[in-house]
Amino acid sequence: MKIVSVTDISAEAREAAQRHGLGELEQAFAEIPIKIKLSTLLKGGGVKDVGNRLCLFRNGLIRHSAADGTAPEVFRWDQIETTYQLREIRYHRQRPERHYRYDGTRYQYRFIKPGGVELRVGEGVFHDPTKFNKEKSGNLFNSHDEQQYADAGQIACERVAQVQLPAAMRALEAGGTLSFGKASISMAGVDTGKGMVPWQDLSELQVKNGSVVIKKQGKFFSLFDQPAAAIPNFQVFVVLASAMRRQSI
Repeated sequence: MKIVSVTDISAEAREAAQRHGLGELEQAFAEIPIKIKLSTLLKGGGVKDVGNRLCLFRNGLIRHSAADGTAPEVFRWDQIETTYQLREIRYHRQRPERHYRYDGTRYQYRFIKPGGVELRVGEGVFHDPTKFNKEKSGNLFNSHDEQQYADAGQIACERVAQVQLPAAMRALEAGGTLSFGKASISMAGVDTGKGMVPWQDLSELQVKNGSVVIKKQGKFFSLFDQPAAAIPNFQVFVVLASAMRRQSI
């Protein structure tokens, strides 16, 4: 899939955005299937824009797959129930130097509405020029546009979290427990399946290259070490858990 930043979107997508109150269009991307054939490569072709678009609006996302004639799919922030995010820096071990070189940033974002209706951004890899000293070029690579595409997925996750956080905090304050995959949190502490650990007993809670690491005081091994991609509503989990831990110090 080739990702290209564009300014044109379909009239159907604009009408759907207006009808659902999505506000201003901030970014749009063409999602172009790559078809490589010897004959088309010899003619300088191989990539065709078939009209598929991902559009980031102030209040939501729209995907319009014009190629198959379907209606635009609308995902307002307040309609999204669950998000999953993957953003992982990859390294390649070089020989004989025996050191690691940046090899790209892998990403994928998933947005799920009630009933299981899902929108995916990625899965792909972009090359951050601040980390990567050898630019890739040619028809198959456009890292600048793909990085913006990945950033749009990240922005969307953050905005969904902003919508979800007030209700989540109220639920905790009312004595509730919130589940985030293998971990659950309450005002009392965090439970990772090994029993409840009070917030004041934690020595570390941080995100390391796309994984959440939680450590208990006096313990060498991590109490919890899970990739962000496995934690539903990762942004909400990190914000709430970090706030609870700060309050306990």
